[in-house]
Amino acid sequence: MRVVELTPTLEGDLTVYPLDVVDGLTLLHTTRQGGVSVGPYAFANLGYHVHDDSAAVDDNRRRLSTVMGGDVRSVSQVHGRHVVRYAAIDAESEADIIVLDDGDGPAMVMSADCLTAALIDRRRRRLALVHAGWRGLAVGALRAAREQLGDDCLAVVGPAISQAGYQVGPEVAEHFAHVPGALVADGDRFRLDITTVALCQLSDLATDIITVTNRTDTDTLLFSDRRQRPCGRHALVAAWRSTMDLS
Repeated sequence: MRVVELTPTLEGDLTVYPLDVVDGLTLLHTTRQGGVSVGPYAFANLGYHVHDDSAAVDDNRRRLSTVMGGDVRSVSQVHGRHVVRYAAIDAESEADIIVLDDGDGPAMVMSADCLTAALIDRRRRRLALVHAGWRGLAVGALRAAREQLGDDCLAVVGPAISQAGYQVGPEVAEHFAHVPGALVADGDRFRLDITTVALCQLSDLATDIITVTNRTDTDTLLFSDRRQRPCGRHALVAAWRSTMDLS
């Protein structure tokens, strides 16, 4: 397993975290810098569902599409394990896993404390973008994504909320009691580390893992629903083509 700290770079109007992991794949994590949203959504909010001004979100998404070299597709995320193919995405799509084959993209999964990941089949050049909070991890979203790939799987785990910042009740904690290091007691509640859960699950699913040290509640370039509510949404974004120089 490789552990990396994401470093911001300016691409077009946006500050992003590039992830250079596979030739011919553009993979990046957006930040809150570079858009036009205001107030708690400042500045590069990509989510319509958080009650930001829709015109501002349109502008922010246009800026991201310019960086990525095409319109960025997204889905309504429902905290489950449903899979949708990139070519099948439409306005009604509900899923937490988007599968991109060679030549597909760009597409994104959004978050603001939940974990995002990219599971990449380097031989077949297929990728599964995953959105998974505790519910997604509990129902097997990462395994559902892995089932879309072949034998060679590189997992890239993006930013999520820290264990210190994520208090949950026993009804949530019980799903992860078997995961070493995932839970710390906090009175009659617990602190949950969803990144530890994801890495534990991926240890049986991936041949190679990259995980980041950035956490949504401590990295001021990222949105965090636990740190501030309401807030915007950042995203893990991918396209199977080289669209910019992120060196």
